[in-house]
Amino acid sequence: MLHTILLQKKVESWSDLLSVIKSQVTLNKLKLLYGHPANIDLWVGGVLEEPLEGAKVGPTFRCILVDQFRRLRDGDR
Repeated sequence: MLHTILLQKKVESWSDLLSVIKSQVTLNKLKLLYGHPANIDLWVGGVLEEPLEGAKVGPTFRCILVDQFRRLRDGDR
């Protein structure tokens, strides 16, 4: 699945985020605030991601939404 493939790559450097956060200005601000990409808060990072094609959210929030809806569908009824 696309969302799984997108999130399998571990982010180890700021350049790893260039594919989901296009603004270099934003990345520079994140560097100052968080020091390392692994320290970025989930909400902040998710809101800053570029939306996927045909979607209103980026890969992180899409993964979370798909997982939650799958759990609702498949959960104990």
